[in-house]
Amino acid sequence: MVSKDNVIRGNTVLAPQYEPTNPEKKQQEDLRKARAINKANREKRVKSKMKIMINIGVAFIIGLVLIYRYVVMYNIRQDLSNIKSQVAAVNKENDNLKVILVSASSINEVEKTATEKLHMVRANRNQVVYADLTKDNFKNTSNKNNEDTEVGFIQKIINKLF
Repeated sequence: MVSKDNVIRGNTVLAPQYEPTNPEKKQQEDLRKARAINKANREKRVKSKMKIMINIGVAFIIGLVLIYRYVVMYNIRQDLSNIKSQVAAVNKENDNLKVILVSASSINEVEKTATEKLHMVRANRNQVVYADLTKDNFKNTSNKNNEDTEVGFIQKIINKLF
């Protein structure tokens, strides 16, 4: 609807605005857009290459850490096998010593060693001396010394405090 003041007469189509095209300006604008696109593509390629390089670096570091851990585990296993072989050798030596101890502790072996190596002679009844060990020949002084030191120590603390 049209009001009385705003009456439309004629064609209401807008007149197109015409701008003369300058081929140099259009060519420069196209060149600028192409450079911007190339720059954006170059930045994307650089970013993707950086991501690839970072991933390669991380994979390299992880590989080094894994190899280091395997080396540590190998060294520990080698030490463990060396220790097991040493334990086995010590156990064999211990068994040999037990056999020697059992053979040396027999009464016949002791008597033979005493007479042959140490040139000892078996005592007869006239040379035997009997001792009566039933009565207490030694004083028990260790308890008194402990009590004296305890009392002395407590007394020293009380003396220093008061």
